[in-house]
Amino acid sequence: VARRVEPLLRDGDVFARMGGDEFTVLLPLLHNPDEALRIAGRVLDVFADPFVVGGRWVRSRPSIGVAHDADGTDSAEDLLRHADAALYRAKDLGRRRVEVFDAGFRAQLARRVDEEQRIRTAFEHREITAWYQPTVDLVTGAIVGAEALARWIHPEHGPIPAGAFVPMAEDCGLEADLSKLVWRSTLRLRASLVGVVPEDFRIRLNIHPREISDEQLQNVLDALAFWGCPADGIGVEVTERAVIADLDQTMTVLAATRQAGLTVGLDDFGTGHSSLPLVTRL
Repeated sequence: VARRVEPLLRDGDVFARMGGDEFTVLLPLLHNPDEALRIAGRVLDVFADPFVVGGRWVRSRPSIGVAHDADGTDSAEDLLRHADAALYRAKDLGRRRVEVFDAGFRAQLARRVDEEQRIRTAFEHREITAWYQPTVDLVTGAIVGAEALARWIHPEHGPIPAGAFVPMAEDCGLEADLSKLVWRSTLRLRASLVGVVPEDFRIRLNIHPREISDEQLQNVLDALAFWGCPADGIGVEVTERAVIADLDQTMTVLAATRQAGLTVGLDDFGTGHSSLPLVTRL
């Protein structure tokens, strides 16, 4: 990436890797903001050709966000934050494009900051909770199990579904807290239902890709033992995306999960690769 971008820059420009796959270009002494757009367009163009990595052709579809201090009022921190906001907009609109931060973004960014603060407050005030969607036998009409889902019980708007706030919680670094809250509540609930519901009454938990690890499994097993929750009363669901991200690691953890007595399901099958040989391996 550095070799391709460096020839496009002027003397005095700064090209930095911020971490992971994110880079920042600092362009001082521009005559007008359009110059930044022209440079961003040239950066986009040099990614048209694939990279050769480990003997394989790899294509990249970069997204670029541009911010400028034309009015002279933005701090360095604000500029980076604004460029980042424009970057995420470019990703949302389909990638391989350049987006510019404008006045409309400022209100959007302010709302985002407010929402992040509101979500943190919701965790502190225990407004985030686990809800249970029943699994119903269509023949008998009996409730035979449930799926644990996160809900935000908003004091003004009532229950808010996970899709409306979980992405923001992840951006705030609260993903692990949310997961722990849901599975701990679920294990406690299932333990309290021993002797009340049939033994095969199973509550299923959705596991996020980044949570599939030996450590996470051990945390669940320790909690099972602590609350006296039957292992066969809990099911673990992982998505295709989680499995494909690291197949060997996932298979190892899922095998240990089954060995511990928990059932395992593959969620969202049919929305991704939908590989039947993959199902056979798992």
